[in-house]
Amino acid sequence: MSRNSEDREIAETLIDQHGSEILTAASKEPVAVRNIVEETEMSRATAYRRVEALNDSGLLEKVGQVDETGTQYHVYQAAFESIKLEIVNGITYVHVIRDDGHDLTQISDYR
Repeated sequence: MSRNSEDREIAETLIDQHGSEILTAASKEPVAVRNIVEETEMSRATAYRRVEALNDSGLLEKVGQVDETGTQYHVYQAAFESIKLEIVNGITYVHVIRDDGHDLTQISDYR
C-alpha cells in the first residue's frame, strides 16, 4: 500500500463515527476494547476491527497491562497529541500532530 493510500485510509477512519469514538476515549486515558463496547453502541466485532485498524495506522498504541489477579490484558492509548479537521477553499484536510512531527492529508476536494 502506498503512503498516500495509507494516509487516506487513516483520514477516513478518523471521520468514521466508531473510529472517532475510540480515538476520543483513548485520548483521555488508555482503554480496553471491552470498555469501548460497554460505553458505545458498537458491537464487539466492530470495536476490534476499528481498534486494529487504528493500531495498524499508528494512531493507537497497544500496551500490555496486568490486573490485580495477575491476568494480562491489553489497553490502547492515543499515539498522537491532537487531530484536526480543516476545510479550506473546498478541500478537506486531516492534520495529525504527534510527538515526532505531523501529517497533513487531503481527504476530499470539492470542485
